[in-house]
Amino acid sequence: YGQPYHPPPPPPYHDPAYSSRAPQLSASKMPIERVIDDITAMGFPRGEVEVVVRKQAEKGQSVELNVIMDKLMNGEGRQRGWFGR
Repeated sequence: YGQPYHPPPPPPYHDPAYSSRAPQLSASKMPIERVIDDITAMGFPRGEVEVVVRKQAEKGQSVELNVIMDKLMNGEGRQRGWFGR
């Protein structure tokens, strides 16, 4: 009596599409594979996205959606031809 009842919070959302993947997390706690999937869904080639994400991770820099998109928009990750352009 006197205390209002507060039901427990719902369990965190579980997305089975990402549960079997490696638990790598970006600085913003978003799985790296999800960042890659989200940016690829926006129309960027998956290979280019993966190159930029790998370079960020190897440098120890944050792998965040907006950072990766900025780099892709500036041409990072593009495969260069034999003539280096």
